Amino acid sequence: MELTLYTSNVRGLASNTKYNSKITIKDIESLKKALAFDYVPVLFKDYTRSIANFISSNCIIVDCDNDHSDKPEDWIDLVKLMEHFPNVRFYIHYSRHHMKWKDDKSPRPRFHIIFFCNEITDEKVYSILKKDIYNYFPYIDNNALDSARLFFGTENPEVEYVDGELTIDEFIKDIKSEEFLLQDKPIAEGTRNDTMHKYATKLLKRYGDTPVAYNEYLNINERCSPPLDDAELNQIWTSANKFYKEKIISSPTYVKPDDYGVIKWDSLIPLDDRKLAPFPIEVLPDAIKNYCLEVSEATQTPIDMAGVVALAILALSMQRKYQIEGKPDWLEQLNLYFCVVAPPSERKSAVINHLIKVIHIFEMNYNEAHTLELEKSELEYQALITKKNKLAKDVEKGKAQPSELDEVITKLNGFNRLHKLILAVDDVTPEVLANKLKEQDESLAIISSEGGIFDIISGAYSKIVNIDILLKAYSGDFVRVDRIGRESISLKKAKLTILLMVQPKVLETIMNNSIFAGRGLNARFLYSIPNSKVGTRKLTTKPIDEDTKEAFYRLINSILNENPNAKEIITLTDGAYKELENYHDSLEIRLDSDLKDIGAWAGKLVGNILRISGALCRAHEIKYDGYFSDGTKEDENGSYIVQEDVMKDAIKVGNYFLDHALYSFEMLGDDSKKKNGKKIIDTLVKQEPHLTEVSARDILRLCRKFDKETLEPILNLLCDYGYLKEKDNVQTGVGRPKSQVYLINPAIYENNTS
Repeated sequence: MELTLYTSNVRGLASNTKYNSKITIKDIESLKKALAFDYVPVLFKDYTRSIANFISSNCIIVDCDNDHSDKPEDWIDLVKLMEHFPNVRFYIHYSRHHMKWKDDKSPRPRFHIIFFCNEITDEKVYSILKKDIYNYFPYIDNNALDSARLFFGTENPEVEYVDGELTIDEFIKDIKSEEFLLQDKPIAEGTRNDTMHKYATKLLKRYGDTPVAYNEYLNINERCSPPLDDAELNQIWTSANKFYKEKIISSPTYVKPDDYGVIKWDSLIPLDDRKLAPFPIEVLPDAIKNYCLEVSEATQTPIDMAGVVALAILALSMQRKYQIEGKPDWLEQLNLYFCVVAPPSERKSAVINHLIKVIHIFEMNYNEAHTLELEKSELEYQALITKKNKLAKDVEKGKAQPSELDEVITKLNGFNRLHKLILAVDDVTPEVLANKLKEQDESLAIISSEGGIFDIISGAYSKIVNIDILLKAYSGDFVRVDRIGRESISLKKAKLTILLMVQPKVLETIMNNSIFAGRGLNARFLYSIPNSKVGTRKLTTKPIDEDTKEAFYRLINSILNENPNAKEIITLTDGAYKELENYHDSLEIRLDSDLKDIGAWAGKLVGNILRISGALCRAHEIKYDGYFSDGTKEDENGSYIVQEDVMKDAIKVGNYFLDHALYSFEMLGDDSKKKNGKKIIDTLVKQEPHLTEVSARDILRLCRKFDKETLEPILNLLCDYGYLKEKDNVQTGVGRPKSQVYLINPAIYENNTS
């Protein structure tokens, strides 16, 4: 007799997704306490409202705004609600617009119906139940049937309770059964009209407006005590028929009589991996494009690899000096986070080594040129450390004055200790990363062909999940790293570029890490999943042209040799801004539709495109007059200004990453499931005679590599892709539960392939 609601700490805020206050409803008073805030009837993963996070629920909530008619006599109230749901227990919460004007609708009863139900742990089952309620009672809002629907609280909740023996799922199960129509129960006077109307509606839904339906309707009238006369019967039938044609037939979930009992199959979704968008190598400046093409040819790898690595090299080279201004109140850094996904033996390291060599050579030459300064700085620093330690002991023994120690400490704190230049590191711990950033003027890159950094930050070694520095260094935020027994490290505006080349299994682990996803680390990466060239690679290839390599090296060195202290802001022409604005507006609409599931990632795409446009602009090495023109006139003494065509190129790159992100977030995690799904379908196709249905136990017997735990998600995938469909199981008696039975889409035999 209890139900559970989850509330937020706000009221009337539709954008809120956190519902982390669990309230067990035992009576009206406890319900009123919950309804003072926005609430949901579902326990969500991490208490974050979304269909994908559905865990469980023991109640169903629907909206009734009485928008179906402007006639008061047609409105649903508590009495009519009880008539439609006899013996069902529920609460009513009158909504904030109850008996008030809402939009263009006059004041009328408006309320939420909170039905009790047995606990449901499957989102699909929950969603279907809400649709079944609507099919039976189409006075509720059919736009509020998704499993993650929120309900607004009210300041002084008005609540009513109706007792009953049935939960809503039990009631719906009863009315859906054929036996419900065949129950030989007398229909007492006083309930005849309403009951006959329900039966008429049910018969019309089952048989349509046919003689069969009407004859059944007349037979049910014989159970009325006394039977209704012909005039009343015709009036009730006409009313039910009107309701059927105006409300029921138009419902998207209504199964037409001709389709009743006929299994409808969706088209099969191929289990083979789809080809993703190719990397738009043509948008890169010639010095980068030509070198990437030659590296790709020499290593026999997809051009995506070289192209993405080149963008990372550009980002780490520019991030010390440049920012880009989208508009007067919008500045972006030029650092970027990349994740390239490829199976083993795809020569990831070879591609990285070719392109990062220019960085290593620059580091080596810089450190050799500054050897004397570096050694002198280190000697002076160590001398100050030694002097400080000696004075500390002397002060303790009374052999020196505290002021002498203070003077040395002041010098030490203000000492500009020089460090060897390091532009890029491999996998490091967060603490080491903070140290290196501090030493390198808060600018660094992580470049790795393995992706072990994710194991480190996820606590694989220290058991502490620490991703703060990666989150904040993406945006250039203040970072403070506290260290036990040592001085804390503070970074005012850390700048970090990341390039990881990982195997699909690593990405699957990343995507399934709730902390990474919940805090937005996954959303910061631009993903690339190159189409493999394995099977078509050549042994003999053209050597990389030295002039092409030199042009690439010259460009990167020209950026690295710029004075990082002379900060520069790249701006946009009006044409470039308009291109970005148009893209933003078109993307914004999609954030609430086809990109909703990757909203956190897609919400950062425009900012990343802006950063990429800045990188491309500088790499073209063309400056423009930004003072006496519209920013489109070349001027070697001018500044870097993103042109319209460069912004279009950046958008092409952004769309490439968008296509690959959709695959990464929605599909790649299913990679192993798809492969195993293909094996199951191949096995089923080989069975003679062809099977029309199969149980989970049958599949375990036919495909012995699986167990019950690993099989379930694969079968769910095959259902989602249209190969299988769950068959309703009827459990009778006691003993071992029956294994789930799945209907098999006959199309698998027509295609004879998975």
